[in-house]
Amino acid sequence: MHLYIKSYDLWNKIICKHRNYFESNIIDNIFKMLDFICLILNNDPHYICHGDFHPENILMNNHEIIICDWQRINIGKSISEIFFFISKALDFGINIIENEIIEYYCQKLSEYKMENVDKLKIQKEKNASILYITFIHWPYFLQNSNIERINIHYNNMDQAYNNLINNL
Repeated sequence: MHLYIKSYDLWNKIICKHRNYFESNIIDNIFKMLDFICLILNNDPHYICHGDFHPENILMNNHEIIICDWQRINIGKSISEIFFFISKALDFGINIIENEIIEYYCQKLSEYKMENVDKLKIQKEKNASILYITFIHWPYFLQNSNIERINIHYNNMDQAYNNLINNL
């Protein structure tokens, strides 16, 4: 719980510093929903996850792709890995078409499991992942950032919150 409170305080500090640009009620609402968000993310199935999958951890050796930095390997939601990758890419200024990645992920997961993946469940898990990762991870890195950088992550969180609430 201490991590939740620290993240909540850091987000409020960011919002207070830029109060003309961001509303604090989204942070309050997400903070109140964290237990529900964790319930979604703790439901089966779970997979082996890298734990820190982002563009800087992908290396190229000629035409061979090498994934490095495996210290945070864990069991979790692979959709969380995908969103973390997307959020880091966006933060680096890499344009990612999220819907195409999610569609491809659902297609490949369906092939792997040899059954159709419930896309609504994946969307719900994706939104929960966005909320958890953005709420917990990003305020530490956004403290002295410009409005544009903060806006990327704040808007992702706001959209995911509305998507999750509207599709319960």
